[in-house]
Amino acid sequence: MKTSIIVPVLNNMEMTQGMISSVESYTPEDYEFIFVDNGSQDGINQWLKFHMKPNWRLIENEKNEGFPHACNQGMAIADGDCILLLNTDVLVSPEWLKGMHECLNSAPDIGIVGPKSNFVSGAQLVTEGKYSTPDEFIAFAKDFRKSFRGLYLPRYRIVGFCFLFKRELMERIGYLDEQFFPGNFEDDDYCLRALEAGYRNMICGDVFIHHYGSRSHDQATFQVVLETNQKKFEAKWDAKTPKTVSAVMIVKDEEGTLKRCLDAISPQVDEIIVVDTGSKDKTKEIAATYDKVRLYDYIWNDDFAEARNFANSRATGEWLFSVDADEVITGLADAMKHRVYPYEGVRVNTRNYTDNVRVTGWKPNVGEYPDQEISSGWFASEKIRLWRNHPKVCWEYPVHEVLENSIYFLGWRITTDYGIQVHHYGRLKDGYEYGHGSRYYDLLHKQFQSGKNDLRSLEQLATQAQGLGKWQDAINFWMEVLKIEPDNATAFLNLGHSYASQGDWPEAKKWSHKAWKANPTAKETSMNVAICEHMTGGDEDLAVKICEDLIDKHPLYPLPRGLLGAIQTIRANRKAEEDKTNGSKNNERMQPQPAD
Repeated sequence: MKTSIIVPVLNNMEMTQGMISSVESYTPEDYEFIFVDNGSQDGINQWLKFHMKPNWRLIENEKNEGFPHACNQGMAIADGDCILLLNTDVLVSPEWLKGMHECLNSAPDIGIVGPKSNFVSGAQLVTEGKYSTPDEFIAFAKDFRKSFRGLYLPRYRIVGFCFLFKRELMERIGYLDEQFFPGNFEDDDYCLRALEAGYRNMICGDVFIHHYGSRSHDQATFQVVLETNQKKFEAKWDAKTPKTVSAVMIVKDEEGTLKRCLDAISPQVDEIIVVDTGSKDKTKEIAATYDKVRLYDYIWNDDFAEARNFANSRATGEWLFSVDADEVITGLADAMKHRVYPYEGVRVNTRNYTDNVRVTGWKPNVGEYPDQEISSGWFASEKIRLWRNHPKVCWEYPVHEVLENSIYFLGWRITTDYGIQVHHYGRLKDGYEYGHGSRYYDLLHKQFQSGKNDLRSLEQLATQAQGLGKWQDAINFWMEVLKIEPDNATAFLNLGHSYASQGDWPEAKKWSHKAWKANPTAKETSMNVAICEHMTGGDEDLAVKICEDLIDKHPLYPLPRGLLGAIQTIRANRKAEEDKTNGSKNNERMQPQPAD
């Protein structure tokens, strides 16, 4: 397999020579060099001509035609089965091309491959590389390859300083877009075009090359060019990215909440897929009154992921948004107006309304969403709810189902959009934990026993057990979590809570202090320590200081005020008793003593 290494050249003679030397030293594979000189003035053009070799070719431009055009010139005459676009300001390492070919050929759907490096944006960056000489760099790169052999990371964006792909990709999606003159964002654009054609792009995580960084650019104009080309990129892909949305939901006996949900979501989407899993109330009748609803029946099989995937399969929108009947969605329509990236999963914030101020992360309502806020407050959770409709994106796990794994596999961009808010009211229902929670707990046990006994499953079982008041079960599951991840701060926090709920305050104090040490700024960990110190008769001054600090930092958080009030009352009563006792003793001393 022959590789055509295409190198746009613009001055930088010394670095270009160093790059050529490193490639020739560490590339036993069949390759050709295609140099495209963009009007260099430092003599590199003449040097290349003088040192020309059988596997070298040179294209000469009278002026700087830009990086994309130069690459396209090279691609147009390339003989290789693979194309590799390479900057002049790099040094390669042993097995660099072999490793990248292994990555490129590891699956038939891989489009573009790039290595790790010391100077690169995004996930390709390695920050722990410590070397200062060429020999130290080579030693580091060799160790790096051994340590991470076979580590390939799907990624929507591969940086174009070292950019490998097969000829078939070029033949399918064409050349680089030359509107991104003189360079920047032509690589982002090419990567998205590869995704559009059904490929996955991949970081070759076991190859490290040195990149001097931005030496091939005019530093005075670099930022201006970057901003200009970013606007071009966003305009191009904003126009190309579809905007139609299908809301997808599964329901059962939701007559009390469904109308509110559909009233809110209907104006924001193009269609609503409602999959009913066996309602006995008026859920289906309510859904059928909405023009945008397409209603389907589904036989429930104790698997939320399976049911949601069925709903996905019936959607025709180019984007899908997952919603439940006990939720109201705000901000979705505005968020869809400018979706620049065509392949991404979007995390959105869910505001879980509750009056339970002891829930981790609880915040008081402050009027941000006056029409949606119910109860005294809420706690947040984030999850991918919006994604591009694609057959390979699917829900996993029978309960507490997620999309993330399939999106990671495809290497899509994952972002968070706080403009979209999910207002979830399920936690306000009487017996929520013992209704939904008990059902989820049973399904989690089933999932766990089927072999999905990973860290995620253990954490969810432990959390669900706590919600049901199964404190000893929760303790047992959190202990199993610590066997896998001994420094898990969430386990420390919840072990403290579970022991406290059983009345075992010494154990609660031990685990709460561990949680506080691991996360000293979290208000919940601090509060738990204060409560435990108080309940065990421990460091009362520490408890007071924690409460005062929390009141200062979180004035609307009610728990520290309650505990501080209790401590102050106890102290006042204690002082009153001491004063009373001391007064009695003083009165006894002042009584006349009988004569001898």
